[in-house]
Amino acid sequence: SHSGWGSSWLGIAEATLACGAIGGSILGIRWQGQFLARRAFWTLVTQGVGLGLVGVDLRATLVIGMLLIGVTSGLASVWLSGCFLRVVAPSHLGRVSSVSQLGDLLLIPVMTPVFGALAGHASVTTATLVFGACMSVLCLTFVLRPEISGLR
Repeated sequence: SHSGWGSSWLGIAEATLACGAIGGSILGIRWQGQFLARRAFWTLVTQGVGLGLVGVDLRATLVIGMLLIGVTSGLASVWLSGCFLRVVAPSHLGRVSSVSQLGDLLLIPVMTPVFGALAGHASVTTATLVFGACMSVLCLTFVLRPEISGLR
């Protein structure tokens, strides 16, 4: 609101994210292959760039960042789900999916106030760039683990 963008830009950003996720999911279904976990985590490394872009005070970078986040989310979700189906016994799929979901949500209660404090003391751009870089580094550590990158 301080930038004078108005609430319509929130709608545009959310719609861009949703369309990107739908498109990424469709692309992920069509573009299969081996080493889906490795490919998914490399895609999520790229997602960190999108997270950083949403904080830049330009409308074009907001839309590009949200599109990148959406597409990478759609791709990675399909590929990681495909990987689960290939390597996890059917009797354990529910448990593995629950643990994965827990891992996705685990840091939100801690990181949301940290993000707010960083944005308040520095800037929104700084906070999104730092968090985007952290996301990229975290996913890169998964890509570099042979147990994950070697999954077929």
